[in-house]
Amino acid sequence: MRLLRWLLTACIVVAPISAQSQPSGVFAIWPGHVTSDLTLPHVSGGQVMVQWRDIEPDAPGEFDWEPVERQLGRISAAGLTATIQVNARRHPNWLVDSVPRLTPAQLADRALATIAGKTDNPAGMPMYWHPAYLSAMQGMVEALAQFVLRSDLRKSVAGIRMNYNAIGTEHWLVPTKVRSADQWNLPAGVEPGTDWTFGTVDAYRRAVEGFYLDAFGYRGSDKPITTVYMRARQDASDDYANMLQGDNRIGVFHTSSEPEPFTLGQEEQYEFFRRFCAAGNRPCYAEPWSAAVNHKQRYNVPPMSAEQWHYWRHLGDLQLGASIVAEYAPDLRAEEPAEAFAKTRAFTSRYAGTLGRPDLAPGGWIAFRDGEYLRGDYEFLIQAENAGQAPGYTDWLPTSANLGEDEDARYGVWSRVIQAGDEIRLHINPTLLASLPEATGVEIRVVAKPADPAAVSTLPIKPPAGLSLATESDAADARDDTASSELGLLLRVTGPSTPILMHLDSTDEGWSELVQPVAALDPSGVDWTLKAENGAVQIHLFELRRASGE
Repeated sequence: MRLLRWLLTACIVVAPISAQSQPSGVFAIWPGHVTSDLTLPHVSGGQVMVQWRDIEPDAPGEFDWEPVERQLGRISAAGLTATIQVNARRHPNWLVDSVPRLTPAQLADRALATIAGKTDNPAGMPMYWHPAYLSAMQGMVEALAQFVLRSDLRKSVAGIRMNYNAIGTEHWLVPTKVRSADQWNLPAGVEPGTDWTFGTVDAYRRAVEGFYLDAFGYRGSDKPITTVYMRARQDASDDYANMLQGDNRIGVFHTSSEPEPFTLGQEEQYEFFRRFCAAGNRPCYAEPWSAAVNHKQRYNVPPMSAEQWHYWRHLGDLQLGASIVAEYAPDLRAEEPAEAFAKTRAFTSRYAGTLGRPDLAPGGWIAFRDGEYLRGDYEFLIQAENAGQAPGYTDWLPTSANLGEDEDARYGVWSRVIQAGDEIRLHINPTLLASLPEATGVEIRVVAKPADPAAVSTLPIKPPAGLSLATESDAADARDDTASSELGLLLRVTGPSTPILMHLDSTDEGWSELVQPVAALDPSGVDWTLKAENGAVQIHLFELRRASGE
């Protein structure tokens, strides 16, 4: 039987996948037939999605790859790569007739409402744990692997999104009323199945995982055909975790990305992603549960604008190790927040896929926050070492600090306050730091604002004309040359060979984006500080980067 073949090791000799060649960046998903999404700046990939019925419509083993080739060809022509996924909202009709099924009349029962909308088959929902279904699933996966292997467009394939395709594409829980096999309708000549149990699900998922890993050459070969992205599961078994732990060529993806998880259960899924992706040595794919322009307020998440939801979602994906950050078509086509969205994509496209290669990364950053779930700052090669210790550092602003339709709107929601005279201690990844002095230029970028503009309203708005506050000595000279004893709200950055003073407009209640060149770095000086010199500073982000940044 075909079902037994997944237990055998298949050795497929193909070109290996190297870490350096892994696709990364922002991928456009659910674009329909619109090609303009693929030509946007900072979009590096797309999505090929077909229903199982589209590729195996008429009989088992008779495949039609034209729907895949058409979509992949359009993406390849734009110079991009794409992931491929076969969904099962629509099964082949012959498959639904080959296994026990729930008829449309049964699915109309309110007791089955949780699964009724997951499939769109004229004859109903097939029993996914039946041996004939598993055999068909294995055959489809093997055929997909051979298609990719032999396709002229293979270089445009960024990987395969593994779907379990049990109930629809993502679901598997069978309602209590139909867990007994005798509740399922039997087409003519079909053998009955077994009762559904949670053990049934585990066995089915292990089988499907085996189908993909064997068909794409992961077992018995160090040269898989392409990356297989497997689902991050908060209910993952030890076997599943051990499989991933032992092979970092296997990709991971999840489809519930947002600025922060909003329940404990979802946090467990994020922790799974963090466990297997945050080291940056595995291809990982993050898809949001919603477009930012359509997002709905969730429990325990601060209110935020579309720009902020989009921005913090990207930061969260990057710090968890996502090499591919997917974006829905409505966000790609949005007009009102287009500029803010484009800036976020530019940031993501620079950093995606570099977390595990600090020697090649464009820089590092830390976005200051606390949060309800997945607590703590969002860190990318820069860590804060005194969280919860320095006075003022634990202040969390639980509501948006700057909602509005201005260009700074994306920076609101979370930040931390450094009180006057206090500091935040940072640790820079030593490999990143050692690589920076060889660059053509290095700069610091800080996004901050006065924590209390009224308290510093008497400070001069600007330093004296023509004066640069690039170094501590410059600032001292400035104090000597001006009648005022203050130069405005100052943030001291200690870490470069010469400390830097950065100046905030003390009367501006909005965020300031400060960029300062760094003349020289000490490669061994991994411990830095951010100190509020003369007034409380509300800080959102600190970035140390190669000077080509936007």
